[in-house]
Amino acid sequence: MSSESNNIMESSASKSTMTQFILFWIGQLFSIFGSSVVFFSVLWFFTNITGGMENQGTIFTSVSAIVTIPGVIIMFLSGVLIDRWNRKKIILWADSIQAFMSLLLVVLFLFFGLENSWPWNLIIVTGIFMIRQTCQSFHRPAIMAIIPLMIPKDKISRFNGMNQFIGSALMIAGPFFANFLIGLNLSFSQILWVDVITFAIALIPTIFIKIPSPKKEVKEGQEGEQKPEEKKPSYFQEFKEGFRTIMDIKGMAALFIVIIVLNFISAPFNSLQYIYFQQILGPIYTTELAINGVFFQVAIFIGAGLMMLKKKWKRKSLLIIGSQFLSIIAYFLYAFVGFGNPIWFIYISSALVGIYASIYNTTYQTIFHETIPPDKLGRVFSVDFAISFVLGPIATFVSGPLADWLGLQNLYMGIAIFAALFLTLMTILSDYRHVGKDTLEITVPEIPETKEGEVKINIELDTVESV
Repeated sequence: MSSESNNIMESSASKSTMTQFILFWIGQLFSIFGSSVVFFSVLWFFTNITGGMENQGTIFTSVSAIVTIPGVIIMFLSGVLIDRWNRKKIILWADSIQAFMSLLLVVLFLFFGLENSWPWNLIIVTGIFMIRQTCQSFHRPAIMAIIPLMIPKDKISRFNGMNQFIGSALMIAGPFFANFLIGLNLSFSQILWVDVITFAIALIPTIFIKIPSPKKEVKEGQEGEQKPEEKKPSYFQEFKEGFRTIMDIKGMAALFIVIIVLNFISAPFNSLQYIYFQQILGPIYTTELAINGVFFQVAIFIGAGLMMLKKKWKRKSLLIIGSQFLSIIAYFLYAFVGFGNPIWFIYISSALVGIYASIYNTTYQTIFHETIPPDKLGRVFSVDFAISFVLGPIATFVSGPLADWLGLQNLYMGIAIFAALFLTLMTILSDYRHVGKDTLEITVPEIPETKEGEVKINIELDTVESV
């Protein structure tokens, strides 16, 4: 690899930056816990205020779809902006706005009687969570983009596993704590204080840490002095570059097709889970939901622990495809409960999905962190998130009427059968099975040699294949 390439690809990560990132990450874990408490509580709130309505499924999924639409749209814009702007300021603003939105909701509930004002309670809560989702469209890719800048490359895979491991423990505690607060007869507005407090805790380390900027492409002047390129590419050029960078990874195009389809058909499992439990179990459904969440998060905990056993895994394609087949088995078990089978089928289903999520996410993120230049990670992750979830709002919106028409158990069984056939065909007929095996090579377009000392820069990235 040339010295010019090394200047571009050299990571600024060190022991010092890793220490700062760990402090920042600890603050974010508090925020994750608070968000998990509020996420459980807001779905409980929506389920209660729509309970008994004939078209409950349609209302519930319509709200879920509306909340996610702004975030998906912004995802197509946020990545390029993350690579251009100060990533620390982006994270600070995103966290601050989300904390303010939660505080505003508390004020509206406490002082304006919003909790019992149908339909304004539904409309305003939906609007505020739309704003929060928009903030997440900047927040999540920005955090993913700073990991290789602050974590040494040989520790990224283990960190991703540890992140899943500890994050899952907090996600276990969140629903249980929310259910505990509900059992104390606390109102939804009172539970929201957990979110406000944990957001405030997350902001403190973010203010004080230093996040390095990614190194930009440079060219040498006549006197050997390196200067950054003066002309900035347009937004669409940078977005296309992020998309092209992803597509240069062998098998990634097929993987994106699989992700889009599986995310689309899995929407009813996520958006209608509370109604499914309410229909099967009646008034005790919140307790069973919390228990089900434990099975899911413990499985993530176990999966993340397995991923931490090795520094690098060779068979990344096997890990990704195998874990996705686990999720399809889970779909079948989930549907079986609606036909009179015991509730523990759902617990096993959630455990399988947890193992899938942990193995898949860790492997997928590691492929990106090991192959994408740091100065392109923002746009790459935003393209990834946007494409992965682009059809999510549509799927969520149509799943409600379909559930009201077919019945949830019939809808779930049909989805499981389709998913099994689709993933089998994609694995056999496409290059999907090769994802994670290839070397990513990115070549910067040749610069016309109009001045002495100008150079053509080729970037050859390390292979994704583990040693």
